[in-house]
Amino acid sequence: MLSSDEKQQILAEERALEQAEQEARQCSAHVRARETYRAEVRAAQRARPWRWRWVLGGGLLWTAAALAFLVMRQPPMPDDLSGGIASSALIERCERALLSQLGQLAAQFPDTQEAARQITSSTDGKRWDGWVVSSSNFSGRADFSCAYSPPTDSIQAQLIQ
Repeated sequence: MLSSDEKQQILAEERALEQAEQEARQCSAHVRARETYRAEVRAAQRARPWRWRWVLGGGLLWTAAALAFLVMRQPPMPDDLSGGIASSALIERCERALLSQLGQLAAQFPDTQEAARQITSSTDGKRWDGWVVSSSNFSGRADFSCAYSPPTDSIQAQLIQ
């Protein structure tokens, strides 16, 4: 059998061993917490290259789109002054005359590029043979002829149905 001194010594050794194990666990938890914090600090201090890549990529995309728009854009209509009137002025005056004939405030006419191809000029003036889409007097698309006379500075617009 064991004496009481031996029993107390064994109990003291067990307590010391348990206390050493508990201190080791606390030290290990402290080291893990310190390493986790260091990893968080490093991640926060590290530059975020993915954000810059998105900004740079977006900027390049916008630049490419703007350049494509500028390259693909049609050149402005040449304002031909033959026939005694500028083509843009003829288009404007003809559209107003046709709208007043139709009794409307708006209708769909060809764009300026197409209208420029439809205009012919001669020594007697200029003529625009085009089309208009209106919902008032007819349904769908109708052709028209609009002529400018330089001596009288007048426009004569006529719907061809």
